[in-house]
Amino acid sequence: MIDSTSASKERTGFLDITIIGADNTYSTGAMSFSFFDTSGNPIASAVSADFTSTFKTYYGGQTAGSAFQALVSFPVTGSVATIGSVTVTLTNAAGSAATGSLTFQ
Repeated sequence: MIDSTSASKERTGFLDITIIGADNTYSTGAMSFSFFDTSGNPIASAVSADFTSTFKTYYGGQTAGSAFQALVSFPVTGSVATIGSVTVTLTNAAGSAATGSLTFQ
């Protein structure tokens, strides 16, 4: 479950994406990031990342409480002015959840 999200290009040279959510399966892992320019056109293909080991360490042997906050940062060389938005898909044992379009602020 995704509770809230934000996308920021305030830090010079980085795109920061924050996701706050919960995973009662304790199995979040794969994430996919699709970037779009300010006109809504895709920028290259989606970027995939597997955070299974990170979430496994975070949740440890936990059996109660499944909230998490994830900050994923992408380093950028050059200007970020033309990067307008991102969509993120998270996958766990129960299926997938998507953020919808997040506009970089």
